Amino acid sequence: MSALLGSLLQSELTQRLSAEGWRLDPVAREPRYSHGVGDVFWQFGLNASGDGPVSFLPAVGARHPETSQLYVKFRGLPPEPEVSFGVCSIGQGLADLVRWEGQGVALPHRWRLHEESDVARVAEVMVSDLLGAGLRFLSTLSSAADIFLRLENDQSRYQALNGHLAIVAALLGHQDSALSALRSYAAEANRQHDPARSCTWNFVSSYVGHFGIGDDLISR
Repeated sequence: MSALLGSLLQSELTQRLSAEGWRLDPVAREPRYSHGVGDVFWQFGLNASGDGPVSFLPAVGARHPETSQLYVKFRGLPPEPEVSFGVCSIGQGLADLVRWEGQGVALPHRWRLHEESDVARVAEVMVSDLLGAGLRFLSTLSSAADIFLRLENDQSRYQALNGHLAIVAALLGHQDSALSALRSYAAEANRQHDPARSCTWNFVSSYVGHFGIGDDLISR
């Protein structure tokens, strides 16, 4: 029953979102949609959660293809087959965005499927939330420069975000910011054990080899 409800919701969402310029990822295990704007792609994923009734924790994100592709490459991960889908530099749960706007009534129940008759209602609410609170967030991330500024001003960046910042800053020619972010990324190795520590240094070595920034970090 859960699989059937999920499939019905995907069909309903695909129909509604395609009219708004969003495209379904043809290979993702869970429904994921992408919309190109400027030099970035916005993504929207459902993230099914829990047993029993079909619940979702939808999220949105912004992806600059070259930044994300280099991040994946430096991490030693398989290349992403689709330019419009993959790792995002910035993401946010849709529930948080809706709640921050004071509309968080009965979250996450508003996106919960109990039976087939719920599908149209949940799809309508989910699309409304995406095109409302979701797009108000994403509209501030319409370029690589927007992503750079958001990441640079984020005082709570964790290692992955420092990696994305180091890359997008270098691509945009902000060498000082790139080096600072790379140093923050590399500093995490002091608190890590293998294999995480080796993964960090592999990223740093690949980054330095690609951009020629931070040579002193690999002469450790």
